[in-house]
Amino acid sequence: MSNILCIDDDSEFLAFIEHSLNKSYRCYGAANLKDGLNIIHRETIDLVLLDILLPKLDGFSVLEALKSDKATKDIPV
Repeated sequence: MSNILCIDDDSEFLAFIEHSLNKSYRCYGAANLKDGLNIIHRETIDLVLLDILLPKLDGFSVLEALKSDKATKDIPV
């Protein structure tokens, strides 16, 4: 089963995505980059779904951080 990480600051949307995707995938939700990175380093993530409008760091900054990290650079976002 593939693992998907969804990074979004909207807790209701995260719950909806996790519920919807958990039928076919193992889905993890994170409200920010720090939580997302904790999950990535703990689990094998196959795909990241990323919100563009995030507090503190926008989605483009998160994408840049993920692609510049040796451990996460090859994960599709």
